[in-house]
Amino acid sequence: MNDKTIIFSLVMIFVLNVIDAGATLYWVSLGASELNPLLSFFLQKSQLAFVVAKSIPVLFFSFALWTYRYQVRESLIQFGIVLALACYSAIAVYHGYIASLLLL
Repeated sequence: MNDKTIIFSLVMIFVLNVIDAGATLYWVSLGASELNPLLSFFLQKSQLAFVVAKSIPVLFFSFALWTYRYQVRESLIQFGIVLALACYSAIAVYHGYIASLLLL
């Protein structure tokens, strides 16, 4: 996996994280609740605290993958990126599915 692909993948992970955060804030404004107890705690404090708490692990993960991309086996880096992309993509699809139900 070359550096450009890694950068693109990490940016996509962050973008999907931002979409998840925005969608969660929207659903909460409609009366839903955050399912993650830790993030729910931060959401009760403020929306900014929620977004920061949601972004820090993703930024840390991205920083770690980027920093150790040459020290760790490439297959492990690829696995981490693919797993994160798959999880966040599934969450984005879930948000889209819920939105489609509300539009019917």
